[in-house]
Amino acid sequence: LVPAILVGLRAARDAPDALVEARPFAGALKHALGRKVRLDDSAWCELVRILFNLSTRPLDADAQLGEQTRCILLCGALLGKRDSGHAASGGGLELPWRPLLAALLRWHMSPRHRPFANRLLAGSTVRKHGGALALLMAAAREHFPPGCAPEIVCALEPLLCPLSSSFGFGSYALALLTPSRERLAGSALLVVQTAVGVVVYADVSSELLRNCFDTLARVAKSAFVGRVEKVDWSGHMPMIYTRTLSALGVAAVLDEGALAVLQSSSRLIAPEASVLSTAFPVLSLTKRAARLIVLDIDGSASPAEALARLLQLLRAVETFCHPSNDGWWVVRLGHFLLSLTKALDWRLHWEAAAAAAGTPTVFPPLSAAHAEAMLDALLPLVLNGVHSKNMMMRAFARKALHHLTYVRATRVSHALVEHALAALTEQTAVHQAESMLHVLARLVPELVRARPSALAEGAADWEFPDERVSLLLELVLPAIDASTGGKSKAALSLVHGLLLHLP
Repeated sequence: LVPAILVGLRAARDAPDALVEARPFAGALKHALGRKVRLDDSAWCELVRILFNLSTRPLDADAQLGEQTRCILLCGALLGKRDSGHAASGGGLELPWRPLLAALLRWHMSPRHRPFANRLLAGSTVRKHGGALALLMAAAREHFPPGCAPEIVCALEPLLCPLSSSFGFGSYALALLTPSRERLAGSALLVVQTAVGVVVYADVSSELLRNCFDTLARVAKSAFVGRVEKVDWSGHMPMIYTRTLSALGVAAVLDEGALAVLQSSSRLIAPEASVLSTAFPVLSLTKRAARLIVLDIDGSASPAEALARLLQLLRAVETFCHPSNDGWWVVRLGHFLLSLTKALDWRLHWEAAAAAAGTPTVFPPLSAAHAEAMLDALLPLVLNGVHSKNMMMRAFARKALHHLTYVRATRVSHALVEHALAALTEQTAVHQAESMLHVLARLVPELVRARPSALAEGAADWEFPDERVSLLLELVLPAIDASTGGKSKAALSLVHGLLLHLP
């Protein structure tokens, strides 16, 4: 089947009406991918080249936009299945970035390809075409030619002028076209300086700022794992912290110095709709900001010094985590706490894996004291979020507790059990019982069989059966009552999960 698809796509590529001729073969390829038909690396590389050519060629006036969108989605799906290692074994795959930029410019500048008239038409053909093109660019930038970042920045420089009408589009193009992984080596500092220069003119709540933080976070992660040169973030962290705190919607707690920094570097530019738009652009911004903050923590410094800014930020938002608070800014804050715990979990596990393999790290790894200090700051806020009356805040807090359990399984799980026991026994905390039962039901595997944590806390240190878990089972049974459906469901889920995971 695969050789026949290749022959058909080769013939369709050279035909006058290439997209129409390629339709049946593209459908057969999609069907083959769904059936998990095996593709060797050489056939995969050739299929990607042909579909990339069909996806980026200019369209005739009578051509159907949906046909090209189908090829773009298929090419992106193929690229997402394998990395540069498979491309090298298949004879090499190097995709040019200029056709992608030209296709994005055509979509942006042409009235036919411009969906800005009504952003709510998410199902329109032009909207789908722009979203598919963005996904293709995100998957293809791993295969750009090495050392192409300076050329990309030079090509986008006219679009990054803050006085031009294309300023917003230029920032989106920079976020999409910045190469990934080793392809960025030698140009990380240039990309950081360019993105920071754009941030100066970005509104604190706009999608433009979100895309700048996306570029910075990708560079920070590549530098952290050693794929590109080391970048000094010390000069940019005050800007990142002030913009993050303002994006959370609680800027009233900023001191005069922080407000001066924010006001001196904030010139409002009307945000423009982009192919990267989501329903929650500020949540994407807080996710990238959390990654930048966690990866910047210096493991060689003392916890008080390394975490000074982060602890100050968390103290500033502590009162806003009260369970009685509600509103959109509570959702932002909950997502920020989740992103912090997820980034901390990822960094500690990556450093533990590097230490186990004997691989040296570019940045000094975090110590147990750093992790304990982070837990001291994050755990009370997350526990408050568990009892929030905002549904999304509760969901984010439960996921955050999951990541904190992986960071330090014994301490976090014991704290949760004690909190649940207090909720089930003390009259002043009865309203917290249902939320804690939901949390414990989610963390049953960690309660019974603790995974070795990121700090090499082995399973041998885990005492089971824990008398508190046994007592918890006894106290949970009275919570099963027909008059309280939510609490009864959570209690039954907890008992069922504990019985399933018993050794």
